[in-house]
Formats: sequence, structure tokens, C-alpha cells
Amino acid sequence: MRLSYLVKTCAMHFKRAWLSSLFSVFTIMFLLVLLGFFGLLWINLQQLVHSLSSQVQIHAYLSDGLLESQIEPLRSRLQQVAGVARVTFISKADAAAAFQHEFGKELFSLMDENPLPASFVVDVQESYRTETGIRGVAERIQAEPGVEEAVSHYKTLRLLNRYADAASRINLFLFLFVAAGSLLLVANNIRLVIGSQKERIDTMRLVGATASFIRAPLIVEGVVQGLLGGVLALLVLHWIYSMIGGLLSGFQLQGMEKGGLLIAAGGVLGLLGGCIGIKRYL
Repeated sequence: MRLSYLVKTCAMHFKRAWLSSLFSVFTIMFLLVLLGFFGLLWINLQQLVHSLSSQVQIHAYLSDGLLESQIEPLRSRLQQVAGVARVTFISKADAAAAFQHEFGKELFSLMDENPLPASFVVDVQESYRTETGIRGVAERIQAEPGVEEAVSHYKTLRLLNRYADAASRINLFLFLFVAAGSLLLVANNIRLVIGSQKERIDTMRLVGATASFIRAPLIVEGVVQGLLGGVLALLVLHWIYSMIGGLLSGFQLQGMEKGGLLIAAGGVLGLLGGCIGIKRYL
């Protein structure tokens, strides 16, 4: 079968049923924009969770009565705790200097003495950078003699993971919704084309045209509709991303490099819709 025949036949079908074809393309575009937007949202939430989890540290504040000679043995014990990557000592003087740098010397000068405790800043190994892992490491550090309190921010990870899980469930629902909607639209459009070309198709059968010869242009038409919807959806998402990226600073949006998958998804949905559309009639 010649490519020119497929192109010519598809163009004729689009011309005869241009309104329903455009409706299918733009509706597929809208559905794929929804799917793509929430897919990109999920990718960036995962990226944000990974980025923040790599920055989560445990602050182990030391008891005021801890002797200077006890600090190094305590640091060694903390370094041996499962999940600990690195332990950094922050003296009372270092804590005061950091406070003055952040809030100014005037506020600190109002205090009679340095109230800030010495502490250890604990970096956690990558395999432990989860809510459960960080909380477990913090509890083991808290149990060490000489540690007054171990503070971590695992609740932030819990909140982000909750949003990421919600985005995953929404993505699954949208994928099923988009798939079903796209298949029905393409299949319905193919059926309209078959109905408008019924006499021509019957004539082709009488002169010996095979079923595959008649079906091929219709299936290609479905694929073209899906691909056009995917391309338009990618352009819309690129525009949306540009607007959002201009409003954010310090965070690089991810996921647009996977935009080809959206076009491929449109083509696959168009192919399946075309096959469904011709199954009953051809």
C-alpha cells in the first residue's frame, strides 16, 4: 500500500468530517494536558522530596553539664549510630556567632550570658533519608547520655510524601479517564467516517479490496488525531511551564524532557481508538 494513498485518503476523511475530527483532536489535547500537568506535578514533587530529604539534618543539643572532655567520646559514639553519615560539632560560641549573623548583634547583646547550647549537627546516610529512617536515627541519638534533645524535621518529609502519594493517585485516575475518553472520541469519529463512506466502502469490497486495505487509512487517521492532540498538549504544557517557571526562584522545574512520551501516548490512544472504531463495522 502506497504512502500517497494513505495520505490522500486520510486527507479526504478529514475534509468530509472536519468538525468531528477537530473536536477529537482538541478534546484529546485537553485530556492529555490534564494528564501531563499532573504527571509533571508528580515528577517535581518527587524531585522536591529528594532534594529536601538530602538536606534534612538532625540537631543533637548537648546537656549544659557536659564536660569538654566528654564531647569527643560522645561524637565518636554518635558516629557509630546506624544511619549516621557525618557528625559536626557546634560549640556555644559558634552557635552565638551564627545567631548574631542571622538576627544581629544588638538583640544578642541584651542577654546577660550565652543561652545557646552546644550541639552536634548529624547528616544522615541516603538510605535512611525517609520519615521512618530519620525518626529512628533521631531516637537512637536522643538515647545517648549527654544529649539533651535530638531535633529532626521528618514531619516535613511526611507532608511532602503525602502530597506526592496524592498526586500519584490523581495521575492514575487521570490516566484511566484520559485513556477511556480518547478511545471513545477517536472510535466515534472513525465510525462517523465509516458511516459517511459506507457506499464507497461497499463498492471497494465489490471490486475485491481486502479488509486491511480499507482499514489502514482509518487506523492511520486515528493515530494522526492522537499525535496532533499530543503535540498540541505538549505546546500548551510548555507555555504553562514557562509561566510557572517565571514565578518560581531557586527551584528548577523538571519533566519537560519527557514530553515525547505525551506525544507517543496520544499516538497509541489514537491507534487503539481507530482499531475499536473499525472493529464493529469492518
